[in-house]
This record gives sequence, C-alpha cells and structure tokens, in this order.
Amino acid sequence: MAGRHGVRLAAVALCLLASAARADPPPTPEAGHFRGGSIAWTSLGGNEVEFEILSSWRRSHNGHYLHGSPAMGQIFIGDEVTVGGQSSPRLLFGDDSFAYLVVKVTDYSEADDWFSGVYRVNHSYSNPNQGWRNTTSQYGEVFVTQGSPWEAAFTGCCRLPNLINAAGEAWSLEAPIDLVQISGMPSLRSKDMMALARTALPTPVCPIPGKAFGAMGGCAKLHFSGIKCGEQTAEVGEIGTLLASKAEPVVNGLEVYPDGTVQMACQSGCLAAGLYSIGIKLGFGTVKSIQVTNDGNGTCAVGTWPLTVTCPGAPAFKALCLAAGGGHAAGSYTVAANGKVSGVTLSSQGSGYLYGPSFASGACPRAAFAPVLLQTELNVVVHVQDRHYCYETTDPTIPKPEKPCNPDNPLIVYTGAVLPQMHLTSFPGIGAGWDPVRKAATPVVTGFLPSVTSFASGAAGQAAAGHVAAYAGYPVKVTFSAEVNWCQAADTTLTAAKMADARCRVREAGVSLSYGPMPPNAHYSFVQPDAITDLLITYDNPFASHRPGQEHAVDRMARDFANHPGAEQAAQMGYERVDANLNSGNGGASVYLWFKRFDAASNNTDQAAITHINVSTTGPEEETLASRGFQKLPGNINEQAGGNEVYIWYKKASGIVSFEESRPLQAGFEVAVTNISVVSSTAAVVPVGAGCNASTTNCSDINPYALGRQGLGNLWTKVDGNLNAGLQNPLLIYYHKALSNPVEQTVEWTPCACDAGRHMWCVAAQSTSASADGYGRATGPMRCVAVDVVADVLPIFALPPADSSILFFMGQERR
Repeated sequence: MAGRHGVRLAAVALCLLASAARADPPPTPEAGHFRGGSIAWTSLGGNEVEFEILSSWRRSHNGHYLHGSPAMGQIFIGDEVTVGGQSSPRLLFGDDSFAYLVVKVTDYSEADDWFSGVYRVNHSYSNPNQGWRNTTSQYGEVFVTQGSPWEAAFTGCCRLPNLINAAGEAWSLEAPIDLVQISGMPSLRSKDMMALARTALPTPVCPIPGKAFGAMGGCAKLHFSGIKCGEQTAEVGEIGTLLASKAEPVVNGLEVYPDGTVQMACQSGCLAAGLYSIGIKLGFGTVKSIQVTNDGNGTCAVGTWPLTVTCPGAPAFKALCLAAGGGHAAGSYTVAANGKVSGVTLSSQGSGYLYGPSFASGACPRAAFAPVLLQTELNVVVHVQDRHYCYETTDPTIPKPEKPCNPDNPLIVYTGAVLPQMHLTSFPGIGAGWDPVRKAATPVVTGFLPSVTSFASGAAGQAAAGHVAAYAGYPVKVTFSAEVNWCQAADTTLTAAKMADARCRVREAGVSLSYGPMPPNAHYSFVQPDAITDLLITYDNPFASHRPGQEHAVDRMARDFANHPGAEQAAQMGYERVDANLNSGNGGASVYLWFKRFDAASNNTDQAAITHINVSTTGPEEETLASRGFQKLPGNINEQAGGNEVYIWYKKASGIVSFEESRPLQAGFEVAVTNISVVSSTAAVVPVGAGCNASTTNCSDINPYALGRQGLGNLWTKVDGNLNAGLQNPLLIYYHKALSNPVEQTVEWTPCACDAGRHMWCVAAQSTSASADGYGRATGPMRCVAVDVVADVLPIFALPPADSSILFFMGQERR
C-alpha cells in the first residue's frame, strides 16, 4: 500500500508553510534506517484523536537531530529525536495536514545499532469522517464511498539497506479513521523485531501458544493493546474481534494467522538466514462500511435489492468468513431512477470476515461493492537465524548428521550460534498472593481467565507463555531468567535438567534481556551472581611505630577515630580486598579498597548492584558527582599522607532502574560492575579479568567494543582521577562490567485503577555472541507473560452490635 499516498504528497507539501510545526529535517541520502513501527489511535471525544506511533530506527544514521543539531549516533533513553531521512518520516492525518516525527526514546542498543521510541500527538478533524465521497481514478472510474474514513498514514523513506526483501524502500502504514464506526485501533505490545530459528532436520516446532502451536517452523506471537487508560490488551483472532492478516511487504514463507501468530513454515524448507521486513494488517472481524466500486452505469433496475456475502480467499480466512455466516444477506443497496446505485444499508448481522468477503449484487450484475477496511498497519523485522546443532565425530571440522546434545558423550560437539533461551520458570501460573474471595467481589474485565493451564496448552490456553495476577495499587513482580545453553533440544525448549547442568552453559557468552513496550513506571532489578554490591575502605598497618623506609603507623585509636573496620573485620563480613595499597610510597595510613559481591544464598533479589565508579579530588568535583546521583564512600584515600582529599564514589543504578528515565547500556537495566583493579598510571598494560584477556575475542564484556571487537585496552573502564592526587606515585582505578550466563532480572510495576485488564509483557533473551549470519546478536524466541490486573475492592465499614469488636477491611490489610 506504499503508493496510495504518493499522488497526495505534492499537495501535502504545499501545507508546509501553513504548518506551525517544526522545520522539515533536511533530506539525507544515506542508506535507509527504518526498522519497523506501528500506528494506533484513540478517540478523545468529539472529533479529536490521539495518535501513537511506535517506531524503531538505525541509531547511527546521520539524519537524526537532537535540539536542532545532528545526533551523531549519541541517542539515549529519554532523548527526543527528530527523525530525518531521504524522505522525512511524517504522520499524514488525511485532511491535508501532517506532522513530523519527534520520537521520545524508550530503548536502544549500542552494540546492535538501533533505538526505539514513541511519538504521541493529538489532532482535531472537522468531521467524524469524510462523509459520502466520490473519487475518480486515473482511468475515469468513479468510486462512491458512504461514510468515507479519513486516510491517516505513517510514511517515509527508507527501510534498512540490509533487508533480504524491500531493502531501501519507502513505507506507508495506514490507519483509516471513522469516528462514527469505531473509537480507536490498538497498538503493538510485542517486540518489533522477532527472531525465528531455523536449522537442519529435524526442523524445530512452534512452542508458542497460538494458532501455530506445534506446527513445524519458528514462530512468534504478536499482542496488541489500546492506548487509552482502561483499554488494555485487545482480543485478536476470533470473529467479532480484531483479526490479523498479511500486508505489504509480503514474505513468502512467513505465515500470519488471524490471532497475530507469525510462523516460518518450514515443511518445504525454511527461509534463508537474515533480516526480513513484513507487513501486518489488524482490522475488525466484521465490515462496518461498504464502498460502491461500480454504481452499475445506469443498467440497474430501480428498487432496493439484497447484498449477499460470498467467501473467497485463503483457506484460513475463508473458514472464518463461513463461520460468520458467509452467504447471508449483508444488507441491501438502493438503485435510483437513473439506474445507478445510490446507497447501501448494512444489516445488523454484519457482513462476515473483513479480509475475506466479496459481495454478490444479484439483481444488478454490473454493480460492484467492496468493504471499507477500518484497520491499522504495522511493520516488524523478522530475524531468521541459524541455530546450532550437535553431531558426533572424532574430527570436529567435519559436521555429521545431527545427534542429541548430550554432554556425557565425549564425541559430541556443536556447530553454529547457540540461541539464548528463557527459563520456563520465568512464566508462572497464577501469581502468588491471588485472593479468590476478593477477585469474586470485583467485576473482572472481559476475557479475564483466572484459571490457566501449562504454557504448552496452545490456543486453548490464554495465548501467553505465563500468567500473573495483580491488584491495582499494589506492586507486582515478575522475574525473568535466561541462559545460553548448548544442550537445549531442537524445538528450542530448555528443560530443568539441562538448566541445572553447568556443562551445558556456553561459558564465553553473556545474556541480556530485550523487552517490547512496557508500562512507563516499571522498574527493573538486574541480578547476576558476580555483581559487586558494596564497597569498603580500611586503614591498616601492622607496626606500632614505623620503621625507616616503611609506611607511617596508624595506631588503633586513629583507626577507631576514622570509624572504619580493619582488614580482619572486612574479611569476616565477606569483603574481598583489591590487592593494592592506595597510599603506597606516600606514608600515611595503609589504605585498602574492599568489595562485596551479590549474596545469592540470601535469596534477596533487591540487592542493588554497583554500576558506576568515580573519583573526586576537589570540592567542586564532589558537588558534581553528588548532583549526578553518586554516593561517596567514606574514607579519604590520602589519609594522613597530605595531598588532596580523595574519595571514591559509586552509583547503585541496577537495583532500581526506571525503563524510561535511566540511560542504560542495554535495554531496561544497567549492567553491574563485576571486578575492580588499581594500577599505576605508568603501568604498561591495564588489568585483565578471568575470561577477559588479550587473546579473548568473545568475552562477555558489555561495552562499545562487544561482539568480538574489543582489545586489551578497552575491556575495562578507566576512572578519571588520580587516587594519589597531590602526591607522588599516581594511581588509577579501573572497573569491569560484564553480563553473566545465566541471568535474572526482576520487573516490578504498581498498576493504577485504570490499568484493570490484561497486559502482555514480551521479552527475548540476547547473547553477547554474534548471530551466525553476522547481523546483531544471537537472539532467542520472544515469549510473553499475561499480567491480569483487577481493581482492588473498595474499603468496607461494618457497624458491629454492642460490645463487639470493629472490623476494618482496607486493601489487603485486616485489623
């Protein structure tokens, strides 16, 4: 449908001077940058509409602007980016006005070179629709539409240049608007980039609940939600609800089911590995308006005649159309005295499946009718990836027929990139704390399913891999876990036995989690076993008085005055010492830095990990660090040695990280510090950590040089600031940040009253290892958990009889 608005762009451009919006970003001849997006809208009353555009872009593209200046790839969460391009992306409202796209960034990846965001804008129309409209085509044909909708669209150029299909092409995502017929169309809540696995025989089956469950080939499930408070996940896939189908660009070999399931049909061979752009329509299951495509040209008999539905189309669509009553009278049409169709009236029964029906006109064979598609469109990127498989050989350079990935077989090796997988325990059944009495006292939303079967129940379940119950006003927590595991089965499931077998984990790979659109006030807690959670300074010297050429002694009184524990106490509290005296050669106290790691045995997932370290050597530097959210570690590094007062500062950002307010290295969370080292500024090399050294090219380090491009000098982050400022022997502190395998992350969200309903949280695991096709990181299948929010019961006061106790019921507390 990319060409429908091409003729109108010249006319629209004339409105530029009349538009009081932003200046047109200059056209950019550089290769394309559009990854995918969707257009949604909701009625605000009257003829006013709120639009929501979700979109994802190449981050390094030179057409992006921040505050009027080129972004130069420096785009972070919270930024408002004016998106440019060869043809600047814009939202056409359909009434000869438009707006340029200014995206508020919600997510980005430096390693994979993309960012995603949202653009929201309100627009007022002169009428609820365009009314009765006559349109003449270039061939002189006259099309008559009764209740013609406003033709809104999200358009621009160009798509990514490395797509296998539609590379570098323009796009147009359309959303016809008729405020008489409908009050809005929902927005995408799944990830806009899906990974589908392909492999040698046996081809993996679809493990995702949905219409393709159990079918051969990789799959993903799209979910949608209204954009207005109180309008949660939309029902998709049944007559009377919204239905999904293919749109431009179409990819042969990718099937789109009415419930939003996208499947790579592999019966006759899977698609080649790489990136594909696919279009999807989401529209109502019954036609609400009919277009007269031929009025009969004066050949029709005067009168009112029945309009009958027929059901052509693909088998799945035809079946839905027939189930809706194909062959029934959809309504009637009226022929005027001139022998031309003058009007159409729909019956209350409707006219069947939106994308399937045609209309038999009966008494006037030359008259023709077509449904007006009240829909919305979206584009998503599908990354088809080769997944690993195991074989048995004494020569690992010669792949053999696939064998079970059994770590007990010494001849078993694997080939290909291992795709990370979510643990099944990440997608639970009914959430803890679910109160059936209180739930029964509160009317639930349509479609709420308080009972749930296994995630493998397919379409008979609840179209989600898990289910969590929540109450408005109370926090709900979901912990997602994932790992890169080479022993996983060919159907991409990860069993408990393989999860527990450490031999199955790919040691050189780290894991992170990537989310679809999430609630703006959700917080993320990232837990990794080797994360550093606490720092400590000790002052120690074993001598009561110093010897010639040795450090000045600091007696117990001085240490107690400094209010710091000694080395013995630090070790007893579980701290590890950085093996370097921070005052070496300068006299004064012997100063040591200690750190404590995440205590997995405590089962406390709220332990906040340290994510940033800094140093201050002056008062103004202290003020600056404090204003940036850093905390000062008590203890002057130059204690009793003279020189500047030097302090170490740290930030605990990964314990409570806001998805929209922080600026993380990866989507949704900050990566924790896992190691600290102190070296002389004159040292020939910087420190290296276990598994990360000069010869390691796939270390699980998260930095701009990840994906095997890092060298010895950038595995660690150097902190600016001399620990011995004002003295001799300058010292520098380095810290290391790394992802772990496996990984856990807890998402906490407190819904409000208008959030009652079903919310879909979609997540996929990503490895630090590059995918086999060389584009981006190896990514596992997207899975979604349903979070069902029930409005909490209002407080109740019961007046008791005399001499009785008074009971108060307020929220979850009973007194």
